[in-house]
Amino acid sequence: MDNEIRDFDPITIVKTHFVKPECHKAFESEFIKLSGIISKFPGYMGINIFRPLDPADGDYRVVIKFRSRQDRLNWTNSEEYKNWEILEKKMTIVPPRVYTVNGLETWFTLPGNRVMKPPKKERQYFVTWLAVWPLLSVLSPIEKVLFGELPYLLQNMVNVAILVFFLTYIVMPFMAKIFKRFLYPEGTRKILDSNDNLINEL
Repeated sequence: MDNEIRDFDPITIVKTHFVKPECHKAFESEFIKLSGIISKFPGYMGINIFRPLDPADGDYRVVIKFRSRQDRLNWTNSEEYKNWEILEKKMTIVPPRVYTVNGLETWFTLPGNRVMKPPKKERQYFVTWLAVWPLLSVLSPIEKVLFGELPYLLQNMVNVAILVFFLTYIVMPFMAKIFKRFLYPEGTRKILDSNDNLINEL
């Protein structure tokens, strides 16, 4: 996946950490400190943590965005990152599962998914097309009535903003749930180690 991203493209790093039961609070505390540290690095665009849906689980998903591949490398080559890796190793059961994603791949994320491995491109394309087609069919006549008097460029900008809003916050999360077996035919709740060996499957 990494080599599909150009050096100047923004990238998103998704890491799933399998935290020891006794280390949940410590992990969250250290993560808060990490957020403050990484935010000072050039090219940093945001960081989020997703706690386990089930308190009995220890799989924390961390999403970090960088402006470019080089900005990400500057972070991973830093002393601060190496210190974080040492702490991380003490608090987790196995090494974290890491994926680099970009573009529309981030739409296809299932809540509680153990591993965020993007679906095949053709499956992403089909589900996206299936979402956009009816949405455009409904929105276009409404937008024509509401914004038809606006200049073309401004009207187009508003129409696209509304479309993207519905896709990102409503339609695509819904489609990802409905088509989860189509997008992830081999299952979605697998725990793998750093060598892609299956540890557990739910």
